[in-house]
Amino acid sequence: MNIMEAANRNYFDAVSFLENKQEEIMDNLLKLERISWEIESMVINDAVLKELKDLNQALFNDLAKLFTAEEDVLFPELQHVLPEPSSTAVMKNEHDVILTLNNSILELLNHKNVEDVKDKIQSSMISLVDILQRHLHKKNEVLYYEVQSMIPRETLDEIYIKMLKRFDKP
Repeated sequence: MNIMEAANRNYFDAVSFLENKQEEIMDNLLKLERISWEIESMVINDAVLKELKDLNQALFNDLAKLFTAEEDVLFPELQHVLPEPSSTAVMKNEHDVILTLNNSILELLNHKNVEDVKDKIQSSMISLVDILQRHLHKKNEVLYYEVQSMIPRETLDEIYIKMLKRFDKP
């Protein structure tokens, strides 16, 4: 794909593409939030456990793909135009915290008696929802503004193309 092909794109630019990916993540995050408030009154049978594991894994996969693409493609370009220390270091750190918390939920869901750790699962889920919502808000209000205001249009088109290629991979 080249710059000319990018003109026939589904998204306005790299930022709108990333915002769309965030919306997909938010759909699963809202499901997780709903369950986190209901979990204490639930009996975690095999069906509920499978739903929680599948939801948590889908969220992890989407987050890992988004975060890796941002760190590999977007952040290096931002580091060229932002003074040090830049917001990218904060974002990378938050990526690690979010993925670690997401992984710890999976470990709790794999506990031999999930009912024994239900309160830990609930608190971890609530924490993940809170941290991730704040993280995405920062991206939308700070990071993506920096991207659009400081990176030249041609470079944004190149970023967009690289992002599309990454997300087209299975």
